[in-house]
Amino acid sequence: NNGFTGLTQVAAGTLQLGSATALSNAVALVVAPGATVDLGGFSVTVSGVSGAGVVSNGQLTVTGAIAPGTNGVGELTFALTDAAPGGTLVVEARTDGTCDVLHATGNLSLNGMSLQVVDDGQLNRHKIYTIARSDGALTGRFGAKSLPSPWFVFYDYSARAVKLSARVGTLIGVQ
Repeated sequence: NNGFTGLTQVAAGTLQLGSATALSNAVALVVAPGATVDLGGFSVTVSGVSGAGVVSNGQLTVTGAIAPGTNGVGELTFALTDAAPGGTLVVEARTDGTCDVLHATGNLSLNGMSLQVVDDGQLNRHKIYTIARSDGALTGRFGAKSLPSPWFVFYDYSARAVKLSARVGTLIGVQ
């Protein structure tokens, strides 16, 4: 059992876990672009995961934040057969339509997850933001969402993507 409770940064290469308890539940992972955390086929629980790298080979449960990107918007990849991470997806967006993305190379379940958009003033009403996508099946919905009006979450199950969009336009009443 590992008693380490700090931040574990994987800056390059692959960190391969040798047991299910190689990381304590209080560890937050930061996976840099080009780096990989290989769960070693184990079921692992961490307090958070962030960055623009890859988490692979096992089952990951997150009790806190899942924050794609490194110092700005980016894509965090879960190369897992079935990703049902839980936790809170924390997304940054830019006025040009780019945003953080959680990408699952297998199935992705949103059950047990919530959504938080950081600096929602950066959202552009004329853009649609893809915040999560899955190469396999996409299932579930975010439990809690922190979105300003007129923004909403659009679950496009056939395209296996989760998007943010704004309701804009004019409502005309006819009598």
